Amino acid sequence: MTLTESKSKSIVKPDQKTIAYHEAGHVIAFILAGIKFKYVTIKSKRRPDGHMMWGRINSSFDPVHFMVGIKKEEMTDPLHFSRFFISGFINCAGMVAEYMYFGKYCKGSGDDFLKINDNLSVLPKFLQDKCYSFLAAYTSFIFQSKIKHIKLIANELLSRETLSYDDVIDLLANIPE
Repeated sequence: MTLTESKSKSIVKPDQKTIAYHEAGHVIAFILAGIKFKYVTIKSKRRPDGHMMWGRINSSFDPVHFMVGIKKEEMTDPLHFSRFFISGFINCAGMVAEYMYFGKYCKGSGDDFLKINDNLSVLPKFLQDKCYSFLAAYTSFIFQSKIKHIKLIANELLSRETLSYDDVIDLLANIPE
């Protein structure tokens, strides 16, 4: 579902199901990257800058700030490139999960896309589109084997609105591979 602005400039909230699948994608990426989080929620919250967050993961890891300070010349260093890759994978995950289930992106995906573009800005221009395409394709490929996991987490978020890291691990432990 796409967010729209009405004549009164109020933002229409996306469908809860879209938010749940989007956040479930981020959750799977966090787990696959081996990064713990405190909780994931689909409860809306207004940020200090006035923008709405429709869902979020509370974690000490921030994929955007993970890239701060990396210079173009450092991208040839495998350590820095792995930081770029992990950050891009996590940011791309919500968009890919949404697209897999609904065939379109919502406003939250636009925010993630901007974060990915900011991270890509450390690369030479000719590589930026290629890297974005690679991240999206890689995330889609990985998520093909995680469809049940994403669906389970999304449905549980729709039921409970908030899940802790331990809740998610317990849910995933019950899925036969």
